[in-house]
Amino acid sequence: MNPDWVTAAGIFGTLASVMGLIYAWVVARRSDRKKKLTYDVNYPLELASVLPDRIEHRLSITYERVGAEPVNIKGAYLWLITLGNLGKEPIRREDIAPSDRLRVVIRNAKVLDIAKAGITREVINFDVVPFEEKADGLAESIISFDFLDYRDAASIRVLTDSAEARITVQGTIIGMPEGIKAQDELGTLHRFPFLRRHYGIIWFFVWLVLALTISIPLITLVAPYLLEYAHESLIPIATILCMFLGVVLSAWIIGLFESRVARRVELPTNLPLPKD
Repeated sequence: MNPDWVTAAGIFGTLASVMGLIYAWVVARRSDRKKKLTYDVNYPLELASVLPDRIEHRLSITYERVGAEPVNIKGAYLWLITLGNLGKEPIRREDIAPSDRLRVVIRNAKVLDIAKAGITREVINFDVVPFEEKADGLAESIISFDFLDYRDAASIRVLTDSAEARITVQGTIIGMPEGIKAQDELGTLHRFPFLRRHYGIIWFFVWLVLALTISIPLITLVAPYLLEYAHESLIPIATILCMFLGVVLSAWIIGLFESRVARRVELPTNLPLPKD
């Protein structure tokens, strides 16, 4: 075999491998450049509850909000909602669809109060308006902000009279056709702590195995053809081309599926209190 051909094939193979790695990195970056507004609702903290009625005594709780009449309630439960952007693409105020505004929806309970509890940065100008009762056991509160960069977040405290409340964040964000999801609905690897900790290594080995799975059959198909109809000196070049094709195709496939089984990125916690 001509040594010049071997040298050229080695150089070309090195360049092809580098180009394949660069392409895989670009695909991974592009798949991560998207808006990902998500939220998490903590289990309620019981502040007060009414004891069962007794013949000897009866205990009641009265809640009085500023500007409203006192009401008797059966309990007081504090919920904490964390809302943030876990995508690398910023979410702007203009991205909220006017016909389906971003809002907190509370069902199966009477809402006593709702307020902003913490934010990552004052500059995002996050706010939540007082709730509006739509029907018996249903209330909504509109959310607004100027923008949310990657891992910008805010927390909202909600006070209800029942621990059976069902709290969701609803609305339409332009550029998020999959909709707003709770943090527990993001990806699948978050259910397995070991996989989540070694996320990058796992995807590297998946990509490597997939690249070999594509390349080896291609090589076995091309090599006999070259031996029969061409010169054997072309086999190293064909091998390198097949490997390059396997690298590129596997990177493309990984880019398609990576976001669907993505690791769970935790929303920020212990957010600073707002200044106002």
